Amino acid sequence: MGIRNFKASQNAENTVIVPLFDHEGNPIISSISGKQAKIEVHGQDSKVYKKAQFDLGETYRKIAQGIEKDTPAKEANREIFTVKAITVGWTDVEDEGVELEFTGENLESVLRDEPYLTAQINRAITDRANFVKKPEMPVLTTPKK
Repeated sequence: MGIRNFKASQNAENTVIVPLFDHEGNPIISSISGKQAKIEVHGQDSKVYKKAQFDLGETYRKIAQGIEKDTPAKEANREIFTVKAITVGWTDVEDEGVELEFTGENLESVLRDEPYLTAQINRAITDRANFVKKPEMPVLTTPKK
């Protein structure tokens, strides 16, 4: 069987829950629940992600044709747009001891204030192993002699 014929089974929702870490790599722990903050996002093979990329297509076309100049700020805006589009929700995210409700505005605010989170999410969605069901290991028994 060639690699092109290999069909990896994906999780049903094509989403992954990403634990969040601060800019130094320490887990972001909620002072309210004591649990690590997490965000659930759709993967790159999802229709949601593909639609977000399609919606950005005109921008990418203008940049490729030299009609529009790309800048780090524009790139950050595109990344935030994509993460907003693919995010399902979050848990244990807070701001100064107050739990943040999951809304588009709150998500955008967090991503702008903490840009390293966008990079974490992008790493998680580009790792295809996060979206493949782990096969159950067969139970091996030793035959009786």
